[in-house]
Amino acid sequence: MVKQRWEVTVADKQHILEVEGGDWAVRGRVKVDGSIQKAWSQYFTLPQEVEFEVGGEKAFLRRKSTFASEFDLYIGDKKY
Repeated sequence: MVKQRWEVTVADKQHILEVEGGDWAVRGRVKVDGSIQKAWSQYFTLPQEVEFEVGGEKAFLRRKSTFASEFDLYIGDKKY
């Protein structure tokens, strides 16, 4: 089970981002401040990238590597 959490500030406002998903069941979702922003369902793999918005800014998650089940978070040009 993949679970990651970030606390970020965008445009002077604090946001909590959470990623939940399974390694093989491959249903997952991204929550921003408790609301689901993006959900996915794939078999046998996690998506390489997941795009969504945080505080009006474009954001995305990118898998750390092909075989990794964890993501790096990017908001605008900044990596968290």
